[in-house]
Formats: sequence, structure tokens, C-alpha cells
Amino acid sequence: MTPIRTTQRDGSRTYRVRGEDLWSVTTIIGGGLPKPALLPWGIRTVAEFAVTESLLRGSKSLTARARRDPAEAIAHLKAAPYAQRDKAAGIGTQVHAATEAYVLGTPMPEPPSEVAPYLAAHRRFLDDWRPEFLMTEGTVCNWTERYAGTLDWIARLDGALVIGDTKTGKAVYPEVALQLAAYRYAEFVVLPNGTEAPLPAAERAVVLHLRPDGYSLVPVEAGEREYLCFRYVRECFRFLEEIAPTVLGEALAVLAASKNEGGQP
Repeated sequence: MTPIRTTQRDGSRTYRVRGEDLWSVTTIIGGGLPKPALLPWGIRTVAEFAVTESLLRGSKSLTARARRDPAEAIAHLKAAPYAQRDKAAGIGTQVHAATEAYVLGTPMPEPPSEVAPYLAAHRRFLDDWRPEFLMTEGTVCNWTERYAGTLDWIARLDGALVIGDTKTGKAVYPEVALQLAAYRYAEFVVLPNGTEAPLPAAERAVVLHLRPDGYSLVPVEAGEREYLCFRYVRECFRFLEEIAPTVLGEALAVLAASKNEGGQP
């Protein structure tokens, strides 16, 4: 199932539903939930990149480059974490496309070498568990709570109806519980032609964690507790996105009465 039209602007993703733009689940979580590990990761990535650049190009090359144009050198280093993130995102995109192709019975082009191990792990998951997919890449919406998103898949797995998210990063992080809870408590599915359909009621939630050396199927708590937390995170995001720009006024001028205290003319 192809997601309906989305818009990416200033780092925020929205979905067009019923003629209105709704924040995406991942945008809400990304912008409203603190990520203590993110800053150290970015610092480490830049440091590793700088050392690698220096070793590959000669120990004095980066210094010489900085002397020529420090701004260019800084920009080059600052881009390192985003390049690593985008590479990981590219792998994830191709793995998600493979899942959809499997469900639809359509052929997949030959994957790049760095993607092939993840697809092999995905194939092992399919062979081991034999999931019966009801939906992949489905756009879901909670109109009452004003959000939308694209869930990875819903399938009948080991006798239960399961909502799943496929991850290809180094680890599975707890915030995925908020993501899956938001999808699980969506009110309807938005079909590619704009019509709406009921969302199958999932009994469980899991993460399919694909790695070059295999896969793990990780159970995730995604019930009412996690859904309440997601809504708290949404309100934090709302503050940053909509309210924060409006709370500070112009600096106050000294009042004329204050200037004339003490009987001064």
C-alpha cells in the first residue's frame, strides 16, 4: 500500500488528510522526546570522521584545508552525522520496499551489496515465521488526536494479529513503543485514493530488527500507557513548534513615572 501524499518542511513531516495537514508520528517523537544519546553520538561521529579524514589524506591535510577555508572545513565535519544517518535510512527504505514487494508478489531489483545482508535476514524471518500480511506501508490517522503516520506492517503471526515495525539500525530503542502505540490507536487507514477503512485491531506489537548477521523479533509494550506517553510527547512538540515562538514579548521600556521618582522635574 503506497502512503498518501506527505510534505517535508523544515524537518517536520505532515500528512494531508481530509484537506488538512497533520503532523506525522515520527516527527512528533523526533521533535518532542529528549534523546540523551544523540549528542554524544553526533560528537563521536564527527570526531571519528575527522580522524579518518586526517589518516586518509595525510595528517596535515585537514589543517591546511582549514587554513584555506575554515568555514568549509567546519561544514564538511558537521555533515558527517547526517551522511551516516542518510546511509542507514537508505538501507531501511530498500528493506521496506522488499517487504512490500513480497506482499504484493512483485519482483525486486538486485540490491546494492551493503543492503543484501539485511534482505537475507528478512528472508530468514519470512521463512521462519511465515507471516500472513494484512497490510504493509499503510497510512493511518487519528483524526481526534490530529496525527498520522505510515506503519510498516500488520500480519498474523504465530496465531495473533501483530503490528510490526522493521528496524535496520544498530539497536532497538524504547521510543519505538510510542511509535507503535500511536499506530495501534489510530482511528482509520487512509487508502491511496483518499477513502478511509477500519484499522485491524492488533493484539501485540513487535519490532523486526534486521542486521547483517541475522534478525531478532522483539516484543514491544504498546498499550494505553505508552499511548498516553505519546500524547504527552506530542504536547511537548506542540510547545516547541507552535507555542514557544509566541511566549516572549518585546523588552519593556522604562516607564515615564519611574524616571520622575523623587520629585525630579
